[in-house]
Amino acid sequence: MQRECIAERNRRRSAECIRRRERRGEERREDERRRWVAGRMEAAAEEMQMARGTPAWRYYLWALGLGAAPGGSRAVPVFVMMPLEFGLGAERALAGGERALELALDWLAAAGARGVMVDVWWGACERAPREYDFARYRWLAAQCAARQLQVQATMSFHRCGGNVGDSCHIPLPAWVERAADAHHAWYTDAHGEPARECLSLATDELPFLPSSSSSSSSSSSAAAAQPMRTPLVAYEDFIAAFCDALREFVADGTVCELQVGCGPCGELRYPSYRAPRWRFPGVGAFQCYDPHMRAALRAAAAAAFPHDASAAAAFAEPPPGLPDYNDMPGEFFTSKAHDEPHGAFFRDWYSTALLDHLSRMLAAAQRGLERSESGSAVHRSAQQQPQPQQQLPQQQLPMFSVKISGVHWFAQMRDARPAELCAGYDAAGGKFYERVAERLAEAGAMLNFTCVEMWDGNQPRLARAAPERLVQEVLRACRRHGVAFAGENALENYGHAPLRQVVRTYELAADVAHGLTLLRLGDKMLTPQHRRRIECLICNMAHL
Repeated sequence: MQRECIAERNRRRSAECIRRRERRGEERREDERRRWVAGRMEAAAEEMQMARGTPAWRYYLWALGLGAAPGGSRAVPVFVMMPLEFGLGAERALAGGERALELALDWLAAAGARGVMVDVWWGACERAPREYDFARYRWLAAQCAARQLQVQATMSFHRCGGNVGDSCHIPLPAWVERAADAHHAWYTDAHGEPARECLSLATDELPFLPSSSSSSSSSSSAAAAQPMRTPLVAYEDFIAAFCDALREFVADGTVCELQVGCGPCGELRYPSYRAPRWRFPGVGAFQCYDPHMRAALRAAAAAAFPHDASAAAAFAEPPPGLPDYNDMPGEFFTSKAHDEPHGAFFRDWYSTALLDHLSRMLAAAQRGLERSESGSAVHRSAQQQPQPQQQLPQQQLPMFSVKISGVHWFAQMRDARPAELCAGYDAAGGKFYERVAERLAEAGAMLNFTCVEMWDGNQPRLARAAPERLVQEVLRACRRHGVAFAGENALENYGHAPLRQVVRTYELAADVAHGLTLLRLGDKMLTPQHRRRIECLICNMAHL
């Protein structure tokens, strides 16, 4: 009994000693932090002489690493993404409906935000072929114009639901799904499972979509009498109808940007890491097994080997040993099979097909804008020769942009970056982002890149992630080809560290930065604590 008492007393003493050491360590670290902040504040005062009119809290944020150095002249506009549910109605977007959205827009205007980004859902706005409903977007544009805010409109030709952050379900139009099922127009993996999130790029020029309600009906005679549309024509019609419905807001610059959705989640990529099969950090799976992609691969092999039938037959199939969704980099990458002739041909075809899809989508978007009344008016005014002393009204068409996904896991691998390659990014040496920037420069479009809030040290070691390296590669490509850069945070995280990383990213990108889009206007962002942090971020982005 006495021994047990002595042992218990010793354990208590040991625990108390440990707690005292931990407290002393915390006090020492806090003291070091205070001295470090004081040193930064003194250095800021000496080097910049605290320009007159600059609030002291700006220097304090800079000293903590939460903002750019005061006194800068480069302002980066900040946009906030609207709730996904807005496509279903304002009452679904926020708990208070339209009134709550109006108050949120008031806050954004007062905080200094440039505007909002909103998804214009194909499935919610074209429920029947060529029958469009953009009323809710006209309401939003009117509200933004009254507050001198701008609108970035994302042409979302994909399904909402099933991906990270998706809070609602908005499928593709039912008539599109029926036609895609009948013509096998979905991306398909090696298991034969279709990805019903967006149409396969190999069907861009395949006329299988109905052009009117009668051709989408079950009557085969009515369908045969009506001409069918290709997906590119359907995208073009949708963009033209949107610009016509919001013509006055396009003309006055309220709608300042049209982001062209080119794949799943509106991003230029294949659905290689689709839910629910994929789990982070799996490399993903190639999506080239639908009949149209297989036919495109056979045609590419035949064109590459016109005089060698055996090589054309061998290269007409995907190489063996390709990974599955949740695999780690396997033999196909570690044995450098991707660099062998068959693997190199396949990955170049797979990546180039994605880039060609990008060019076709941008061309269709440009045609849609030019077809609209807004585009026609600007074209006519550009051809008119004003007389002396005559002032024509200034009209400016919105800028196009394309979103590139930040596939950052396994980006540390030198020879092969498997997660990017499965998504269609043949990114070894950053060459894919160079090719994307070249295509965007030809079309005069902007590059929107995700994961600007991530940093290398905050990722699991197993993932071998390098989001900062990706951002640097994209920035180099934008500078080389003169392409404007815009960023977006991949996750709704409003902590100090992610917001600080956003500012650091834009300090590097100040020469090409065009804007920042934050996810997402909703209950989480509108809490008092997060609102204060967003306001500080907007202020810092205005003084880079």
